[in-house]
Amino acid sequence: MPAHELHCTSGEPSCRQASLWLPCLADAIAQRRPQAGTIGMMWAERICRGEHRARESWPTLDGKTLAIARRKVAALATDPRLLEPLALACSEGAAVWWRSRPAQYRVR
Repeated sequence: MPAHELHCTSGEPSCRQASLWLPCLADAIAQRRPQAGTIGMMWAERICRGEHRARESWPTLDGKTLAIARRKVAALATDPRLLEPLALACSEGAAVWWRSRPAQYRVR
């Protein structure tokens, strides 16, 4: 079983990766949110090495930011309902990293 697939613990026969049963959907979000956050942290670290390092804060809810975040977590979202919460977790992870980024990644 690939790492991004979950084992259904509900026993619901209609629960599938592409259409999770509601309790399994909540579990999937909880299980995948940390990975999405880590993806966001890595994304922010790559971004801040360039021209965007002058930004004071990460644009967490910006439309363009969330569109990019959706692409970054798409492989984790086996059920389409996972995409938005995982994209938000990705962007929030980037914001966490951005707030605590090392001095070498800040404008002097």
